[in-house]
Amino acid sequence: MGGTNTLTGCTSTNLATVGVTVNPLPVVTASITNSVVCFGGNSTLNGGGANTYTWNPVAPNATPFTPTVSTIYTVTGTSTLTGCTSTNLATAPVTVNPLPVVTASITNSVVCAGFTTAVNGGGANTYTWNPVVVNGATFTPHCKSSLHSYWNKYFNWLYQHKSSNSVTNG
Repeated sequence: MGGTNTLTGCTSTNLATVGVTVNPLPVVTASITNSVVCFGGNSTLNGGGANTYTWNPVAPNATPFTPTVSTIYTVTGTSTLTGCTSTNLATAPVTVNPLPVVTASITNSVVCAGFTTAVNGGGANTYTWNPVVVNGATFTPHCKSSLHSYWNKYFNWLYQHKSSNSVTNG
């Protein structure tokens, strides 16, 4: 670069130079483990291509978290070496499915020895009964069935805890 003094009209004979370093911008990527979860399940967002990451909506990077709604997470990244922040936005979608609300019914809750009943689950696609029975199929309960024992234990537990203001399952 050269210069002229406007008061004297003199022009410099030396040339001055400056250097400019242009640092590249990081190009961030996004990945997710468990992109489809049931409500209460965990996912992990992972940013790549930079050193530090900012997720929107706010979420931790490379640490499991529990998303509450389905959304698309967007990330930017910054290089700690250059201080440059990415201009590209990488995304990672997550779908949060609701938990089924199951119901249970029985065709005959009181039967004589040797007679049958059936249990029916509702609100889901598959059911696991304990003790093991087939959902919707008739079966002959034993005289002291596990269902009978379960209800006896449950009502005894309630009786023992009836003075408590709150009841917890434990």
